[in-house]
Amino acid sequence: MANPAVVRRKVATDQVVLVNLDNGASVALNLTGDLIWQLSDGRRTLEKIVAAVHNYFPDAPPDIVEDVSSLVSTLAEDGFIGFEWIAMENENSRAE
Repeated sequence: MANPAVVRRKVATDQVVLVNLDNGASVALNLTGDLIWQLSDGRRTLEKIVAAVHNYFPDAPPDIVEDVSSLVSTLAEDGFIGFEWIAMENENSRAE
């Protein structure tokens, strides 16, 4: 999911800059990269993000899966997106 400490600024018609206030990292994204970052909401899987990119950009190349996966990895490395783990309640710890 997108890091809530990231500031997003549109700097041109087709370019967005993200600044991670947690660590000072920044990245410039094109429209496709910006869409991928915005779709990283914690509810969509990588496959659903790829499908959404295909829907938004019907002429996207067939290797878009690798491109999306690569960008998601890069965004995760610099803290622009992350993972939220939800602890499952242990059945043995429930009061009966």
